[in-house]
Amino acid sequence: MYEQLYHQFSGIDDTHWWNIYRRELVGDLLKNTSFPEKSKILDAGCGTGGNLRFLARYSSELYGLDLSETAISFARQKNPGASIISGDINNINNFYRPGFFNLITIFNVLYHVWVKNDYDVLKKIFDLLSPGGILILSEPAFRLLWRNHDLLDMGKTRYSRRELSGLLEQCGFKIECATCFNSLSFFPALALKIAEIFLPAPDPEKSQIKELEINGALISAAALYLLSFERKIIKKFRSIPIGTTLLIKARKPA
Repeated sequence: MYEQLYHQFSGIDDTHWWNIYRRELVGDLLKNTSFPEKSKILDAGCGTGGNLRFLARYSSELYGLDLSETAISFARQKNPGASIISGDINNINNFYRPGFFNLITIFNVLYHVWVKNDYDVLKKIFDLLSPGGILILSEPAFRLLWRNHDLLDMGKTRYSRRELSGLLEQCGFKIECATCFNSLSFFPALALKIAEIFLPAPDPEKSQIKELEINGALISAAALYLLSFERKIIKKFRSIPIGTTLLIKARKPA
């Protein structure tokens, strides 16, 4: 991502409702999952480290990998006990041995322009997991929603649930849950996309993502309250068809 966005993202890691909600959903997916003692957890593309801090509830053996030294600096400050290194996810197999991890998370990383081959990266992730190991993956949903947000985030695409699930299955994963989420933002995002047709394109190297500035305690509380109904539906049915983001839990067969 562009340098200024890491500073923006670090400032809202723990306070923005979207981050809080995604972690709640991940917590739901992992609620009844038992991990071996001292399980090893990797956040591949760990960014500024907020998700590593969340993952600490499952193990103290935390690892992070990111391409940006700026992101790594923030992540290390937030997670002094984690092993966080600079590395390219395209070559992730050069940094860890096969079968090393019990849980790997990839949060909105695959869709970036520097990821050369989604299948290749996911196959390497599959090899890094121990038998029975779990992958939690989130990526932007629906190409229809492509907008300036993605441009600033250096995205290259958005995914369908079938497409991403199929890619994981080709790599050998068994899908345990695949759902869209954040249906609350779907139509506002679509409206923004239409509005952007009539607006000048932002300067990627100077602009921040305006949507992420819509925050604050009251806004966050209201958004999380409204999304709590969606969360209940996902808990019960394991899937909803609409939302701005995809969330998948997949397992490497034992």
